Amino acid sequence: GKTFRDRINTSFEYGPQPLVQTIEQNLGITINHYLEVDFVGFRNLVSAVGGVAIYVPAPARDFYSDLKIYRAGCVMLTPDQALAWVRSRHYQYYEAGRWHEDPTSDFGRIQRQQDFIRRLMRRSISKGIRNPFKLNSLIGIAIKNITIDNRMSTKDILRLGSRFRSLNPDSVDMLTLPTEGFTTAGGAAVLRFKQPDAQLIINRFNGLLAAPKQEKVPPSIVPNSVRVRVLNGTGVSGQAGKVATTLQQLGFNNAGTGDAPSFHNPQTQIRYGVGQRGKALLLKSYLPGSAKLVQDSTLQSVDLVLTVGSDFSGVVKPPRSGATPTTVASPPTTVASKGAPAAQPQC
Repeated sequence: GKTFRDRINTSFEYGPQPLVQTIEQNLGITINHYLEVDFVGFRNLVSAVGGVAIYVPAPARDFYSDLKIYRAGCVMLTPDQALAWVRSRHYQYYEAGRWHEDPTSDFGRIQRQQDFIRRLMRRSISKGIRNPFKLNSLIGIAIKNITIDNRMSTKDILRLGSRFRSLNPDSVDMLTLPTEGFTTAGGAAVLRFKQPDAQLIINRFNGLLAAPKQEKVPPSIVPNSVRVRVLNGTGVSGQAGKVATTLQQLGFNNAGTGDAPSFHNPQTQIRYGVGQRGKALLLKSYLPGSAKLVQDSTLQSVDLVLTVGSDFSGVVKPPRSGATPTTVASPPTTVASKGAPAAQPQC
């Protein structure tokens, strides 16, 4: 019922219905149900699973959200720490003897929130959510801590929970609408959709555009034809060497190891030389998660450079058709679920 233009989060101040209408009118996405969790509810949900483990590549702080994590590595967040983590948009990290401002601001916060949701899903699985009785118990706790629209019943939520009980958190696509900077007539610096890229994502939500087909690795490309250099992008001692050794055991050629220019790399990255994308796809198939592929025409002596980011969760040998993936290696025990206690999955 409002006709003025403003930042999209302004609509939240007017209540659920104006927010839903704003999204539907501006994005063309039909909203079927509304769920809302406040700060208290969020803390209670984190408490219900006994905390959520994250990996922090460097000590971090945010004076505005009260985030205080003064050691790098795997950290089990308390409910208060978890709230400070997902709210942080003035994120600072400690590297090379001083504190640095994270220039990504809201985008960095979105990335941390998406990573947190995935880790919360893994944590719930480790707590037995695949068991119907445990699932019902956790859903019961969740219902007490979230606001739900009057068209959604407890039975509906239980039915949804049962349908997604076997969901693999790593298979969930998490997308961010592309934006670009824009200054309004009133002089306000805002973000607006970057077209046509944003519309492509909106079309996927509406079922108007199929998800992009997964690129296949050419059958002629095998591990022993690929030269890989591994860089430590997190600061975890010995990480690059361990990953390189594991890849070598799987047939890849070790082209050396080293440190990345920065240890603040939230996402694992594979750089590939001209004409080497097929080899990059092969390496990516051994890495669970969403390693980013980047072409680098300056690469000459190696085919690929793998920079291990804080989202790295091990090396997995791709399964044959119909087979189950085999975990053959994992990050050091300080950062990995595979080498860590079961209570800290995929840390």
